Amino acid sequence: AALVVALLVLSVSYRMGRKAFDALMDRAPDKLVDQLNQAINNIPGVLKFHDLRVRESGSTKFVELNIHVDKGLSIENAHGISENVEEEITKIIPNCKVTVHIEPD
Repeated sequence: AALVVALLVLSVSYRMGRKAFDALMDRAPDKLVDQLNQAINNIPGVLKFHDLRVRESGSTKFVELNIHVDKGLSIENAHGISENVEEEITKIIPNCKVTVHIEPD
């Protein structure tokens, strides 16, 4: 019986330690990052993007990324594209703060 209890304690400890380590290293779940990559690639006007980062603090997630848009766009149109990016991300992660940096390409 003691061996079973010890295995349970080790299993729970490993899972808790792994979760704490991932939080400390700002590591986002791979599945979530894949979903975001796919959604952002399908947004009209986004030529490419990079530096996608997902961080978690309590129940809130923070998403940061850089997008490239056509350099001939007005500021208003480029901002509209960034708002579309924010909307798509908040559909995937409801409780999040999104920061989008726009770069002309």
